[in-house]
Amino acid sequence: MNASRCTAEPVPEGGFTLIELLVAFALAALVLGALYTAFSQGLRVSLATQHARDAALLAASSFDAETSVPVRARQIEDRVGSFARHVVIRPRPDLVPAGAQLGVLPYEIDVEIGWREGPSVRTVALSTLWMGPR
Repeated sequence: MNASRCTAEPVPEGGFTLIELLVAFALAALVLGALYTAFSQGLRVSLATQHARDAALLAASSFDAETSVPVRARQIEDRVGSFARHVVIRPRPDLVPAGAQLGVLPYEIDVEIGWREGPSVRTVALSTLWMGPR
């Protein structure tokens, strides 16, 4: 009776094999790599959106600044923080009907805000017409 007990198969020990560990680490690396890529892409998009929003606000405030004083033809180039601002104000007599006797003249106001984002340059451009003195 004791002889049959000695010839029984050995009980397997618990734990993982080396192959199972390598597969688990490879899968974890793939999942973490995908999460890192998605997270970093989300941060880039968020930063680009923030820059575009700030540029649009700067362009709109440039309109307010230019229209709060008498409008005259001119060009302005300057920097505001990390943004480059280019404002062009030009008269548009072609928009006045022929023979019209107006004391005002339409002016076109173009504002372009640019900034660097990585290797590329991004811009936001706004344009409007404003009535000013001849």
